[in-house]
Amino acid sequence: MPPRHPSIRTALILAIAAGTCAPAAGAGAAQHPRSPDIRGVATTIVVTPAAHGRGQDLRTPDARDAASPTQDLRSPDTRDLSQRLAARPASRPVRVIRVTPDGFDWADAAIGAGATLGALLLAAGAATGMSRRRMQPPPITNA
Repeated sequence: MPPRHPSIRTALILAIAAGTCAPAAGAGAAQHPRSPDIRGVATTIVVTPAAHGRGQDLRTPDARDAASPTQDLRSPDTRDLSQRLAARPASRPVRVIRVTPDGFDWADAAIGAGATLGALLLAAGAATGMSRRRMQPPPITNA
């Protein structure tokens, strides 16, 4: 008679499946899929405490180079130019001439007035072009 509870039935099925699929305790050492040489190297790498102390970098060499902060990402021409400019002595100081304003500038006023007049003419032309003209109805003739 099968058990009445589904959880007991499930546990029983799992126990039977685990018992049939699990290898024997002594068979694991004799039937290892790796050769003895590789198995010894693998245990040496995993067990060695020196690898854990310094931290093992598992990145590829290209990834390590890309992550290094000292990598110069400029093109060779740019590097050469910057080295030539660094070797060049400093340029001469620039002489600054101060001009003090002496009042109203009529040239600036004329430019502002011309721009305002142009804007007004443009707005008037746009308003004229967009407005609808009323059409006179044709005269009624008695024929």
